[in-house]
Amino acid sequence: MRGWKTHIGLGGGNLARQSVSDVTADAHQLDFGNILVWAVQFGILLILFTPLIISDSTIFPFIVGKAIYARTVIEITAVVWVALILLFPRYRPRGSVVLLALVVWVAISVLAGVMGVSFTRSLWSSYERMQGLYDLAHGLVFALMLATVFRSRAEWGILLGVNLTVGVWVSLLGLGAYFELFETGMGVNEGRISSTLGNATYMGPYTMINFITGLGILALIYPRLSSIFQLPRARRAAVSGTPPRTGRRRQRAERREMSQSKLLGYLLYALVACIIVAALVNIWALWMTGTRAAVIGLAAGALVFAVGYIFAGSIRVIRWLSYLILAMMVAGLLLVVLARTTAISDYSTMLERMSQIGLDDASVSGRAEAARAGLRAFVDKPILGWGPENYLIAWGRYFDKHATGVKGRFDHAHNKPVEELVTKGILGLSAYIALWLAMAVVFARSLRRETGTTQLFVWAVAATGVAYFVQNLFLFDTPALSIHFMILVGFAASEEMRAGTPRSLFAKALQSTRAPKWMRNIPSYASSWGNSLVASALVAVVAVVAVILMLNTNIRMYNASIAAKDAVVAETPQVDDFLDGIMKFPGLANSIRELMLTEMQGHLDSISDEEFLYAVNTVSEMEREALEAEPESWLLEAYWAQFYQRAAIRSPTLASDARQHLDRAIELAPRTVEVKGVIEGQIVLEEALED
Repeated sequence: MRGWKTHIGLGGGNLARQSVSDVTADAHQLDFGNILVWAVQFGILLILFTPLIISDSTIFPFIVGKAIYARTVIEITAVVWVALILLFPRYRPRGSVVLLALVVWVAISVLAGVMGVSFTRSLWSSYERMQGLYDLAHGLVFALMLATVFRSRAEWGILLGVNLTVGVWVSLLGLGAYFELFETGMGVNEGRISSTLGNATYMGPYTMINFITGLGILALIYPRLSSIFQLPRARRAAVSGTPPRTGRRRQRAERREMSQSKLLGYLLYALVACIIVAALVNIWALWMTGTRAAVIGLAAGALVFAVGYIFAGSIRVIRWLSYLILAMMVAGLLLVVLARTTAISDYSTMLERMSQIGLDDASVSGRAEAARAGLRAFVDKPILGWGPENYLIAWGRYFDKHATGVKGRFDHAHNKPVEELVTKGILGLSAYIALWLAMAVVFARSLRRETGTTQLFVWAVAATGVAYFVQNLFLFDTPALSIHFMILVGFAASEEMRAGTPRSLFAKALQSTRAPKWMRNIPSYASSWGNSLVASALVAVVAVVAVILMLNTNIRMYNASIAAKDAVVAETPQVDDFLDGIMKFPGLANSIRELMLTEMQGHLDSISDEEFLYAVNTVSEMEREALEAEPESWLLEAYWAQFYQRAAIRSPTLASDARQHLDRAIELAPRTVEVKGVIEGQIVLEEALED
């Protein structure tokens, strides 16, 4: 018996030592996991600074630098994130219909691009927009990272707080430029501020989002204030009722703790004041942008919040404030009506623009005609559309300048659902709407499940989603706004996974099918990757891919845009400078070719015969490659025709080349403003040559 007890005792000691070592290993593993999580979160927070980026050395400085910066940070952060999800399974995406809908939408977008009129345009877009499938893929990765590493609402509050801080910075730069307080290099166009976003139309939705989410952050801070300043009465009584000569040390400790709590409370009050000021700065900047779509989106979000909270809210004070919000909306509507009939609109660009809303407004009629032409083009390709970023091709086919009187050129529909329908067909629009519906279901469930200030915070984010969707009925996505859309998707997916099932939808789907055994065991293989060399190999592969993308895509794209900028700003543009930009990144070469064709036209009369011949030969040689990338680009055809028309003044034989490209442009977009102008130029040229 004694030997048995000794054996048990030794065994117990070994087990104890084993347990301690296991706990130590788990602790180290947990610490490493926390480091990875913090690194991913830090990378995501860096992405929020995208709106501040301006690349003065490139063409389209308010767009190019932002896109390249965001993509680069996403790629670097993704390497750390892959290591995190392989080593720590609890951070892997699981059970999220929102993420599944996002993946399906991206997949259909890729398919639409492959089947569209120009995959090159779908993949890379243009330097002016920097969207396309490449950017969408980065947005998908961004949303996946957001959903998995930002889990608690406190973490989301920090993220939105950083975003609000950036928004204040952007707003102050715009306001400073408007009031001429300092030189910012960001002008004011017709009384509308644009700040670092370069366009008041982009600035409006950005400040709108920050205003709503800024108010939502207050809901997360309020409980901390209440817990700090509402100390238990019994404790106060115990401290005040203790005899003077007994428990003095305890008295001093408790009083010190109360003083520290008050100090923390005052700091939180200061934080609340800063958040309120930040929200007001953003709404002020929104007003100064004169962007009507953002105001309409804000009104829609406020209406949904107020009505929804009146019927489903749990805080009485906020329900009364919801009635005040409705009253303010009625007052705002009356103010707009008053602005249409009085001179009050002269005192505000926003009021003036709001009072002009109507079918006779040039902006409204232009958007309506752009949508109408796009919908007519949709009939030609109803399933998968014309391909992402190819709206200009579809629009040009059916737009009629003389019938509409609209003189603008629309490379986007200025209506997100219409653009999805035209460029990605019924499948693309269905997937996009399904994504929004999945997000709406998640928000509805969270609102039913939560109460108090937590529910109020979810209401604020849901209202932001409504506002974003409504303003996008009049505008289109940009690099800065796309980030905010993915933030909404990431938040919805995070909410869904917080209340979701432990097994992933992918694993369930595999187990419920008749897939081969090796395929059905993929989830179990994945769970063991963290303990094998496979995880290290996968991280290494992802790291190599990220480096290749940065070196072969981002940096080359950036250098190409710099070369194009140097060529454009030169007193006499040189063909070789444009060729340098084209060769550095062929994917976006047509954007630079368009600049080359337009910029060189104005100098064909002044350059030497040798330079003239070199320019004409270079333009002729690049035709085939350019039109292979975008075979139905009527705009390229029009630019080529214009170039040859101008060159034909010195070399009349080029008039036939101009006619060839013009005929193709007429075939692709017969009634656009640009093609009509080229037709008139060709008539004048041919009459002059006949004389």
